[in-house]
Amino acid sequence: MQNFLDIAIGIIEQEKKILVAERPPGKTLAGYWEFPSSKCNTNESIEQALRRKLYEEVGVIIRQARPLITISRPDAHAPYRLHIWKITHYSCTPYSREHQAIKWICRSKLVQLVDTLNKPKSENTLDLPFQVTDPSSFSATHKTIIRALQLPDIYYITTHHTNWTSLCKQLTKRLEQGIRLIQLRLNLPPDRYLLLAKQAQSLCYTYRAKLLIKGDPLWVDRFDFDGLHLTTKQLMRLTIRPITSQKYLAASCHNPSQLKRTDLIDVDFSVLSPIKPTHSHPHALPIGWAYFQNCVHDCHRPVYALGGLSSQDRLTAWQHGAQGIAGISLL
Repeated sequence: MQNFLDIAIGIIEQEKKILVAERPPGKTLAGYWEFPSSKCNTNESIEQALRRKLYEEVGVIIRQARPLITISRPDAHAPYRLHIWKITHYSCTPYSREHQAIKWICRSKLVQLVDTLNKPKSENTLDLPFQVTDPSSFSATHKTIIRALQLPDIYYITTHHTNWTSLCKQLTKRLEQGIRLIQLRLNLPPDRYLLLAKQAQSLCYTYRAKLLIKGDPLWVDRFDFDGLHLTTKQLMRLTIRPITSQKYLAASCHNPSQLKRTDLIDVDFSVLSPIKPTHSHPHALPIGWAYFQNCVHDCHRPVYALGGLSSQDRLTAWQHGAQGIAGISLL
């Protein structure tokens, strides 16, 4: 069995800004900016390591935290596993306890920082607490964390509609409930689908929500949709990313080989299903939470759990490595 170095990373967010700290003089990679993090001591859980490190480094007492994403690098010279957790409630104002600089960075600037990661190390502005010899792997790690930070807890999938009146009613209800990421799944001819998709996009825009379409990848740029959700068949046929990186690319998966394919074409996130029995696919065999967790354990992309779930399943989904939950009847 392969031995991994487990590293706990804490994401503290306040008013859409993320806390980062500068590594102090005398430490490896001094001067680099990083998310507060710590190697796990022997017999220390991820949460225990986070509680210890965040108090030692920035004086924060964690009240509530949850897993965000786990990134494994089994092929590294020294295999490691990053356990990224989101600190949802804490007490005490963060301050420097180890004589290092700390600051809050807007989410948008975190995205910009990714563009600097392949530059010489003296020019980089954000780092993690271990030596990195492969810049491309290093950059991919940061992109994965930032992807997960940008995505919401719920990925909503529409039911079938044939007219704008009923679709508008359903979308408006969900948008008013706070949904901000939507897949438009309609079993319609292309011309009819596009007509409703354009109307749905305009509605989502007013709520600052993102709408992902299903169908021809060329539609995304041609009609300026927010993104594309690939079917499993589309995913397995593709060898390169079919749309620009400025748009969301998602995919439907059912097993580890399909999840692995998402790395090849640089999918932003995927859904893995079905977790439980569903009315829409009554003959599909549920995979269950244990299988879900095994599948996503070595996945380098955010994965939503899909199939027979409700909003009450979010905590269970997070505990099993999911970005959140996806589905039709979630709220």
